[in-house]
Amino acid sequence: MLKGSFRWPAALAAMAAAAVLAAVPIAGVLAAAKPAFGTAVAVPLPANSAKPPYAALAAVTCTGNRACVAGGNYTDAASGTHPWVATQAGSRWKQATELRLPADAAADPSAFANITGVGCVKASSCVAVGLYRNTAGDSRLLIFTGSGTRWSAPLAPALPPGAQSGELNAVSCTAAGFCAAVGEYVNAANHILPIAITRPAGKPWSAVRVLPLPGDAGVGQPGELTGISCPAASSCVAVGHYYTSTAVRMLVLVLSGARWQAIGVTPPAGAATYPPADLAAVSCAKAGTCLAIGTYYLQSNLHAHGVSVAVTNGRPGPAGIISALPAGGVEGPDTSFRGVSCAPSGPCVAVGSAANKAGHSVAMYLVRSGGKWAGSLLGQPANAETGSLQRSLLEGVACTGTGHCTTAGYYTTAGSNGQTSADAASTG
Repeated sequence: MLKGSFRWPAALAAMAAAAVLAAVPIAGVLAAAKPAFGTAVAVPLPANSAKPPYAALAAVTCTGNRACVAGGNYTDAASGTHPWVATQAGSRWKQATELRLPADAAADPSAFANITGVGCVKASSCVAVGLYRNTAGDSRLLIFTGSGTRWSAPLAPALPPGAQSGELNAVSCTAAGFCAAVGEYVNAANHILPIAITRPAGKPWSAVRVLPLPGDAGVGQPGELTGISCPAASSCVAVGHYYTSTAVRMLVLVLSGARWQAIGVTPPAGAATYPPADLAAVSCAKAGTCLAIGTYYLQSNLHAHGVSVAVTNGRPGPAGIISALPAGGVEGPDTSFRGVSCAPSGPCVAVGSAANKAGHSVAMYLVRSGGKWAGSLLGQPANAETGSLQRSLLEGVACTGTGHCTTAGYYTTAGSNGQTSADAASTG
């Protein structure tokens, strides 16, 4: 996370929680009064992971039913934090692969890197993006291409001149081979601004591009992007948040051809300025039909609620409130919406966390069908913590045209003082 930026702690996921995956067939969700995800099982970590492990999964993408790639970070035996990916093939998650860092990366135990976004052109051609810390202690952009256990040497695209640091937070690829990734960087004046980098089909990555903010953005105020979805080449919707001189607004950036257009969206009435209302993720079921989700907090009591914005033909509608709570969840400050995926035909699935009746923040999912949201807290593995250190979160979700979804995140294990283990699950 860049200096001066705000995001609920994805980085802490690697320090105090474990990777977890779960999957659900959309058809089963539609047929059930209460959609049910599968129980989590272990995802193998890289052989050099710390024992007990610290690990998290921050992103997932799927090219078919139970054909998925997830990425995040883990701590190795030398106490460095490194990027990793795991691949699902059928009912089995394969041995995770540590991704190599650039030559100027900090060495253990100071190493820190994370995969924050994954996207695939096809099962044999995927992209993983994120950040790494260099020897000067600054964050730099990170891109890998590959699949399975075979991934390229790292690409560290140059930041704009004068940049202090930067990171990529999300990536989206089309079946035709176009990819786009977004994030933010800190410029020479210590201002945080949104950035994008694109890769046309069959060509190398472009130079990093600084993206515009809406006209009401405050001078020197931050703007960040955390999600992107590209239904076609050079046609994308990216989301995040930005600040005016007096308030925070949700941010939508639309790519059409070579032009990015920035549009601000006003949070729901009564929203707090801090923590800021934020659009965390977006999914386009098809060109011109996208749904963004995020979280906002009430000024009166700082209770958190979900927020959704439909983006139709490049134009965002007004912010809608996701008032539904997952079955077993209670209202409070722990509700967080982190990922969304909408299949070309079928409902949309949103994931994140919510407080359970014990007041612990745990993973949850909601499914939108017929205009209504409903869902549940995610069932945890048998070794999950249930006491005061209980915590879990779903960071991302991917649904395919086959009616199958996979979610990725983390949870704490029992009796470990917050130490972690990686898990996955699949049904259908």
